[in-house]
Amino acid sequence: MKFNAETTKDFRSDLESVLAKAFPELRFNLGNMTYDREGDNVSVTLEAVSGLSRGEKDLLNAMKRDGIPYPTNKKGDILVEYSRRARKYPYIYKTLEGKLFKITREDAMLKFGAV
Repeated sequence: MKFNAETTKDFRSDLESVLAKAFPELRFNLGNMTYDREGDNVSVTLEAVSGLSRGEKDLLNAMKRDGIPYPTNKKGDILVEYSRRARKYPYIYKTLEGKLFKITREDAMLKFGAV
């Protein structure tokens, strides 16, 4: 089999369909594909379709720990991230206009209705 740009494109589409059918609970993101005489090199990243990302899990755990019942407030602001490494401003929220702001734990508990 010869490896060239056309066969690489065909191989990509075939590989995507086979992986999607074989593992429906996983998402395969095929990255760059390079080829030479011996074969194709494919970079692949793998994600769980229904799973939460690490950032989402961190946010949910921090909200539970700090007593924040919902990630939204009356103004429409949404908590989007919690950074475990940020000591002073661990919470990040997004406004209706799309602007992102960092806030402290105490401010998050006040702004998002801590119980």
